[in-house]
Amino acid sequence: MRELRWGSARWFIVNIMLACVYVGAGQLSETLSTLRTQSSPIWAPSGIMVAAVLIFGCKVFPGIFSGNVASNLWYFQKQRLRSCLPASIALGLFSLVESLSCAWLLKHPLCYKNGCFRWQVLLLSFYLPSCLPFFFSVMAFLLLTSMG
Repeated sequence: MRELRWGSARWFIVNIMLACVYVGAGQLSETLSTLRTQSSPIWAPSGIMVAAVLIFGCKVFPGIFSGNVASNLWYFQKQRLRSCLPASIALGLFSLVESLSCAWLLKHPLCYKNGCFRWQVLLLSFYLPSCLPFFFSVMAFLLLTSMG
């Protein structure tokens, strides 16, 4: 696969298509929810976005972010925009970090030598990327609860 250049026509098309695929897959995943008031336990757009980062590289982050924000705004369409836009942006950042960190973890597997993991590689490739999505999810939760 050829490398995407920032601002090229191919870059715009790929990011717009990824955003559309994210929203479409999100709507299809909503049909798998057990209750209408809850989101789906199987969220297919996350896996699709990790695959997109693995195929196209990190330059597809605008498509991931905008697709997630649009999907969240669609999900919260009965709420006031002022109350759901910050939460949608926070959830979009969480999904972006999740996709990028998962793709990074898949490209950089752990080094296992002499019966143990090297702690530097373990720290950089597992603990640090897994802390960032947790941080964003806590921030999104606090943002949602503060808006009441």
